[in-house]
Amino acid sequence: MNQKATRSTYIKGAERLHADPHATADVKPSSPAARSYHFLLIREVLALIPVSKTTWYDGIRKGIYPKGYSLGGRSVAWRSCDIEDLMQKLVGGM
Repeated sequence: MNQKATRSTYIKGAERLHADPHATADVKPSSPAARSYHFLLIREVLALIPVSKTTWYDGIRKGIYPKGYSLGGRSVAWRSCDIEDLMQKLVGGM
């Protein structure tokens, strides 16, 4: 699978997990332990993590913040569970 996934890859439920470069091998779509999530756009992420857009993208390049997922075109979104994990990490909860 090439690095740049198409929009249809994200729409197809179980297939998306196999195409997801950030997914771990032990998480299965039918697993009850699998976390549910939704996608957050940049404005929603920045409402939760109060930094500027420039600081956010610099943090991604430095490995501080999670990488987003391309939804097609110029749309990028982040999994809500990744942002929740980041917030826990930032407040010292992990």
